[in-house]
Amino acid sequence: MTTETTYNVLDLFCGCGGLSLGFEQAGFHVLLGIDIWEDALKTYKHNHTSSRTLCADMSSLTGKEVADIINGEKVDVIIGGPPCQGFSLAGPRQIDDSRNVLYRAMVKTAKDLKPKVVVLENVPGMIQLHGGLVKDKIIRDFTELGY
Repeated sequence: MTTETTYNVLDLFCGCGGLSLGFEQAGFHVLLGIDIWEDALKTYKHNHTSSRTLCADMSSLTGKEVADIINGEKVDVIIGGPPCQGFSLAGPRQIDDSRNVLYRAMVKTAKDLKPKVVVLENVPGMIQLHGGLVKDKIIRDFTELGY
């Protein structure tokens, strides 16, 4: 006899929902997709009818606000693809690009909601930018939380 467990997922910087789709196909339940881009959320909502959406700036949203929106449901996994333009080979790749620190919203949300797992997706340039400074900072920030 097997017991099937469904894990709840929160998708930050969800865009149109590519990461959510993969997790849903693997049997996860995506509670909420959050993004600041309204047009992407329209597509997300169309493709993920069992998930809620929220148009919000992740840098100013608190874990408590997210918990209230999902009615206190347990979040097992946080996934997200913070903006990559600051790391992309197609851009100027400036270390002080304000988008390079948006991953901190994932750190803050993980600290508040304490999921079992955090998955951060981005472009290869994130690893390479300025000798890996950003990658190392991201690893340190999540390691300090126990991830």
